[in-house]
Amino acid sequence: MSVETVSSANAPGQGYSKKRVALIVGVLSLAAFMSSLDLFIVNLAFPYISRDFHGSSLDSLSWVLNGYSILFAAVLVPSGRWADRVGRRRMFVAGLVVFTLGSILSGLAPDVSLLIAARLVQAIGAGMMVPASLSLLLAAVPGHARAQAIGRGRRSVRSAPRSVR
Repeated sequence: MSVETVSSANAPGQGYSKKRVALIVGVLSLAAFMSSLDLFIVNLAFPYISRDFHGSSLDSLSWVLNGYSILFAAVLVPSGRWADRVGRRRMFVAGLVVFTLGSILSGLAPDVSLLIAARLVQAIGAGMMVPASLSLLLAAVPGHARAQAIGRGRRSVRSAPRSVR
């Protein structure tokens, strides 16, 4: 039994089977979905966060959401450049580790200031993952299949806000 490849010589995705490309697209789409979901989920969780951290001002609570958004956006471009220098896969894995660490710390945060700090760690991880995931996707998927693969990835990101309703 042979494995059918989806690419031609010297093209991105050379030698990857269709199953491997599908797995790569799935993992990268999931990472993009998680970083996007994490941005929007706090909007729904905000009343519960306010209740759990009773006595915290609205100003300090707003940084739980705003800090993530600002730092995520600020990290995107430099992370893409760093990924070019240190390697896309290395940057993606590092971002995933940082994002996961931030998620764990967010869940364990005993007060608002530590929750804000943990969310900033999450934002850095997400900002590292997103540009690396796109460049990994472009490298893994042959040219003729890229539009469809990127469309799947974008649909997963666009579905994040809808999934929290």
